[in-house]
Amino acid sequence: MEWVPFLMLGGALALFLLSTRQFPLLIRLLVWLAGAALIGSAITLALITEGRYGLFRAVIDFFAHIGEPAGSAVVRSFSDNSPTVLKHIEPLLDLFLVLASFMGVLALFAFTPGERLERIVRPSVFVLVGMMLGGALALSLVAIGFGGYTKPRSYFAQLEANDVIDGDTIRIGETTIRLWGLDAPEAHQPCLTDSGLRDCGVEATAWLTRELSGSLIRCSQPEGADSDEPPMETFGRPIMQCFRIAAEGEQDIARMVIASGYGIEYRSDSKPIDFYKYASAESDAADRRAGLHAFCMLTPKTWRRESAARSAFTMGQAIVDVSLTIGNCSPYYASAVRAP
Repeated sequence: MEWVPFLMLGGALALFLLSTRQFPLLIRLLVWLAGAALIGSAITLALITEGRYGLFRAVIDFFAHIGEPAGSAVVRSFSDNSPTVLKHIEPLLDLFLVLASFMGVLALFAFTPGERLERIVRPSVFVLVGMMLGGALALSLVAIGFGGYTKPRSYFAQLEANDVIDGDTIRIGETTIRLWGLDAPEAHQPCLTDSGLRDCGVEATAWLTRELSGSLIRCSQPEGADSDEPPMETFGRPIMQCFRIAAEGEQDIARMVIASGYGIEYRSDSKPIDFYKYASAESDAADRRAGLHAFCMLTPKTWRRESAARSAFTMGQAIVDVSLTIGNCSPYYASAVRAP
């Protein structure tokens, strides 16, 4: 049922195009009427389908406020969501600049006798303008929430420095994404060093910011997840497996962080041991004392959940259960480093 109106729309356009051929006038009229009937049927289906957010209803509401357009739901939605609308439309600029550049080269080649290329360039310009307007309108409707909110199954964007929130969380557009399989220090989580407490949460965030700033990023559901289901979430954030697009191919960001020593693999008690895929990268980083493994800190999960362990750690008291810590902590406990 959902695809029937689209098929009708395609058929109607094909019939309208066919009606422009130089057939006898009666045949052209009959073909045109068939196309008009398909369009009318598609509109009817769109209007009677339950649960559909109808553009026709929005148009009716707009014309009902024609004397005061600012009072219509569509105009008010565009006004309220103008920053979001601009963020959705801006990525189109790169695409249309490429297409316009190609059009300019084609126009240059048209500097030849005859109008063979000119007949291609002229309608192509109108098509490009139509694509620009249509694309901008479509993305604008999505940006204001028209059609209801649908959680994307994947994301693709270029990250800037302020898009990295902490060592395991990034932001793409208006969406905050938790990196699947990774557990990095919490904001301002300390670790112990020879000179005292050190803000390893800030260091983990800074490392990820340096690595991802200016990079193209693709995020999708973790391998093995049902692509038909919405992404998993934690605190309202989708949990996704993200990759940095590099010349040598895609690089798993969680693996990058764990291998660098600025995070560990996120483990859940409900998952079997063969569920985890970054164990070797974490073990190698620990052996090399890479990143934060050179110091002593509580695991991020322990820091979040165990207030007693957190208090004992900042007071320089030994943590008996080494599974709660990262790095070699015994030298630091001997000196009883305390918070200032």
